[in-house]
Amino acid sequence: MDNNNGIEDLLVLKLAGALSKEEEERLDQLMANDPKVKAAWEELLQSGIAEELDNFNTSHFIAGVKREMARRKQQRAFRSINIMLVAATVTGLGLFIYMLNKPANTQKVLSAGKNIPGKGIYLQTAGGDIVNLSENEQGRTIRAGQAELYNYGDTLKFSAPASETGINRLVVPAGEDYTVQLSDGSTVHLNASSTLEFPFSFSNNERDITFAGEAYLRVATEPNQPFIVHVPNQADIRVLGTEFNINSYDSGKVTVSLVQGSIKLTAGKQEAIVKPGFQAAYTIDKSINTCPFDKDDVLSWLEGRYVFHNVPLREITPILERLYDVRIVIDDPAVAEKPFTGDIMKTNGLSSFLKRIKLTGNADNYTKDDTIHIK
Repeated sequence: MDNNNGIEDLLVLKLAGALSKEEEERLDQLMANDPKVKAAWEELLQSGIAEELDNFNTSHFIAGVKREMARRKQQRAFRSINIMLVAATVTGLGLFIYMLNKPANTQKVLSAGKNIPGKGIYLQTAGGDIVNLSENEQGRTIRAGQAELYNYGDTLKFSAPASETGINRLVVPAGEDYTVQLSDGSTVHLNASSTLEFPFSFSNNERDITFAGEAYLRVATEPNQPFIVHVPNQADIRVLGTEFNINSYDSGKVTVSLVQGSIKLTAGKQEAIVKPGFQAAYTIDKSINTCPFDKDDVLSWLEGRYVFHNVPLREITPILERLYDVRIVIDDPAVAEKPFTGDIMKTNGLSSFLKRIKLTGNADNYTKDDTIHIK
């Protein structure tokens, strides 16, 4: 395959939809005659870069590609099994880097874009960078704008200038859980299918975050800087220093379970002071109700364990879907109401639970079209 760099340029421009009709026809003919060019194109399509291009200004993207490729032309060799595409930083866009074989000491940061990919734990920064925390190597520094991110095990820590008060968004998908240590030392342990919005640096007056899903929070004590959690259904939780669990999985309902300290739950004109050992539940069409809670039942998810006491299967399947990133359908309405009592350990896998309900005579199961059916 001759003129490797030029062909690489053409493949990128074809993907961006920037070739003329004649140029595209010539490139298609070349792919038909040269298996290496065809393989390079197919690998490029499979890379997922095409989805990211939807968020770009095409003319700016093309200009950036051409500038960057001209700069790099003398320092890289094109191979069909090792493609590196770089769109240089342009006005209004972040830096997009995609590498099938990335060089050492380079962390993967995707460009600014509206859509966060569906797999993996992602952080979208206020500046528009999207960082895949699942793919970045543990213990390595990740640069995103002026912030330095440290991905330790299942915990994200960071350092950033005080001016970095823009809102970042963390997405934890089904099947995962993750912890973030905020700039004040507070920690948020997010369960599966949860999102957290937070700044790299809090303002002087308040510490504000926005959350949906389920999480356990340990809030650092700062008497002069209240910690406020904005949750769905226009509710806020105001604390000074405490530990508590938030669950907003159910649409229209927020439950806050307090382990220690003191919190005030505010929803519209309603508010409630919650004491340790009690939980406050708020639904958008009802008042705030408080009652004692069982720590073993509510907080066992932190250990990967879920405890149920005579809970209908229809209430358990949404938890299993989040836990194992699967789709579950109960075929028989009567089966959906059958109660289950026992523990589910995440590490035991979904098959363990399915075997248990089959052996107890509660329900059988089968799989069809990537969906687990309980009958």
